[in-house]
Amino acid sequence: MSDKDAKAAPEQKKGGTALSKAPIQKDVELDGLMSEIESDLREDELKRLWRQHGSTFVVVAVLFLVAVAGYEGWKAYAGRAHANISMVYDAGMNDAAAGKVDDAKAKFAEVAKSEDQPYAALARLTEAGLRLQNNDTKGAVDLYAALAADEKADTLFRDVATILKALHSVDSEDPKKLEAEIAPLTKDSTFKASAIELTALLAAKQGDTVRAATLAQSLVDDAATPQAMRGRAQEYAALYKAGVVPATLPPPPIDAGKAPSVTDLVAPAAETEPTPARPAAKP
Repeated sequence: MSDKDAKAAPEQKKGGTALSKAPIQKDVELDGLMSEIESDLREDELKRLWRQHGSTFVVVAVLFLVAVAGYEGWKAYAGRAHANISMVYDAGMNDAAAGKVDDAKAKFAEVAKSEDQPYAALARLTEAGLRLQNNDTKGAVDLYAALAADEKADTLFRDVATILKALHSVDSEDPKKLEAEIAPLTKDSTFKASAIELTALLAAKQGDTVRAATLAQSLVDDAATPQAMRGRAQEYAALYKAGVVPATLPPPPIDAGKAPSVTDLVAPAAETEPTPARPAAKP
């Protein structure tokens, strides 16, 4: 290779490098320009959207803030209201324990009207027990009936009220009608055994001592029946088989000086000793 060719080669190589850099610089410049255009387009789109829907966004944001503030305010109010109802109920219990029957009934009625569950239901049950203590059976039955029909109350309290309403109406209402009222509780409820025991008594009241004996014997044979109730059912089954209709055995009145438990409210109580049946001549 001649000296002229050797000198020309580096120059050609250097020129080739310069040409290869030019497209790269143009690509970078083009990318930057496109980015600016895209940014401007996005900005224009946002401005357009804001002009069209900005007021809607503001309204939604305000409504959201108002809803949050309202919910928090409602929770605070509900908490204070619940605490106040609790205090009124406790005051009613104290009045009942002190023998201030009228004051206690007024406070329980106030709690019942509040619909603050479960205090509203508990107030009705407690006032009914207080009325039973003071020989106001009709007043107690009315309270039980009202609670049994109250769909806002918990099922547990409604079932208790249904049982007690029927029990304290055995001698004053149609036994067939009362049996229909408690029939659902004999199949699937917390108070199934009490409902069956009461159904047996109502069947006997209708003159069907054979069915009454069968129902009472089913409680005797059921291992899930509380011991006290099983012993009582065994006595009743013997009476029904003999064609005897037992006299009504209402439970002892609820102690108004303390908050009643489920055992206190359900009649007869599962853990008490069985009361000997008082037979009456079959009509």
